[in-house]
Amino acid sequence: MSEKKKKRLVKREIFWLQVVMWTVMLFMPLMFLAPDQPIKVTSYLSKAVIPFALLVIFYANYLWLAPRLFHGKNEIRKWWLINVITITVLSFSLGKWADIEIQKRHNELVARGETVASTISFFPH
Repeated sequence: MSEKKKKRLVKREIFWLQVVMWTVMLFMPLMFLAPDQPIKVTSYLSKAVIPFALLVIFYANYLWLAPRLFHGKNEIRKWWLINVITITVLSFSLGKWADIEIQKRHNELVARGETVASTISFFPH
């Protein structure tokens, strides 16, 4: 097999790998919906935040950080530092966002006169 064909084959494999990963990441939040819960944009997005944050970290590394910072020992330290900062900021942001979402859902339940236990299917009603 020629070198040109091998490169095309690798590019094709990378493309299909990306298609499969994006499909999994886009449909993963739907697995966490309750069976009787309708699919709404807001409920989908509230569950899709973490997979998308993982994709942001991956693509930031793959497309921006790795090509620019893997040229020397000091560059690798910069890469680690930027990754630690990025992951820390995203983690705290997701934690804060989750707190806000949980409080919002709790307030909605209280307004309807329900308890958290009554909304979980395996608790006796």
